[in-house]
Amino acid sequence: DGQWKAVFDQQDKQWMLFDLHDDPFEENDIANTNTQRLTSLSTAWEAWSKEMGIDGFDLRTLRKYYSSER
Repeated sequence: DGQWKAVFDQQDKQWMLFDLHDDPFEENDIANTNTQRLTSLSTAWEAWSKEMGIDGFDLRTLRKYYSSER
């Protein structure tokens, strides 16, 4: 969504949210103060992953998907 970036932290098993306009180096996780935006982005990602046949956050599957597209 343009200026917003949602990232799932594999180690901590939680979503993070960054405002790339105000924080281009992704230093300040603002997920706790922007829950509606995070929910919207994470829900969109989950819908996309299901549509593409990607099982959740399986990085091997994601790498395979992207390597076959290029």
